[in-house]
Amino acid sequence: MQARLPLFCLALILNSFAVADEPETLSFFASAQLLSDYRFFGSSSSDGKPALQGSLHVEQEAGWYAGVFTSTVDFDDGNRTRYEFDTYAGRRLYLGDWTVSGELLYLAYDERHPGPTWDYWLGTVAVRHYFDEQGGERWLDLAVSHTEEGSFASGRQTELKLEGATELPRAFRLTGNVGYGFHQESADRFYWGLGLERDWRQLTFGLWWVGSDQSRAQCFDTDWCDEAFLGSILLRSW
Repeated sequence: MQARLPLFCLALILNSFAVADEPETLSFFASAQLLSDYRFFGSSSSDGKPALQGSLHVEQEAGWYAGVFTSTVDFDDGNRTRYEFDTYAGRRLYLGDWTVSGELLYLAYDERHPGPTWDYWLGTVAVRHYFDEQGGERWLDLAVSHTEEGSFASGRQTELKLEGATELPRAFRLTGNVGYGFHQESADRFYWGLGLERDWRQLTFGLWWVGSDQSRAQCFDTDWCDEAFLGSILLRSW
């Protein structure tokens, strides 16, 4: 992990709250999650194994927000990388049934490697439409994410992702996503996921079917991009 960059990102988070003219009410959200596999942009970040995750998110009434996210990972690499620690900051604008957001994220890992590492910056712009009231259960989201330099100096990467959710009977929720990644130094990737979720008190249970168009040869000679069923249990503070 390159220490100076996460510290700079934390400073950016603090500065994002200082730009408001007057102090505003802050809302805090925390969560912990256990997944049978951690998939990110269509590929496993946990070598197909279970992952434990946690997050802390804070948001102003004006839409400024920031947070941290951490997860166990396994890239089956010589550095024995085992942890991901992300910091992010952004702003969300509320426009009736629509929200528009911009976010800067720094992904950091615990490897000890001279030169290029897994760490990188990622910027995202997203537009979401709510079909019911603002913050309802029926929504559609289009996001564009970009980095000028991916992990291990892998060049520019751009991800387009469409995802949404809708309510089902008996308090179930259907969720899904499709994405396409443009990668400068590796094969472009199409990926998808279809999930069924249900809330019970402070818990959310999920079952997902995920996959991509990548062969094992295109996915580091692993099964990280194969189709698979995934399960998750989320404990949340809200």
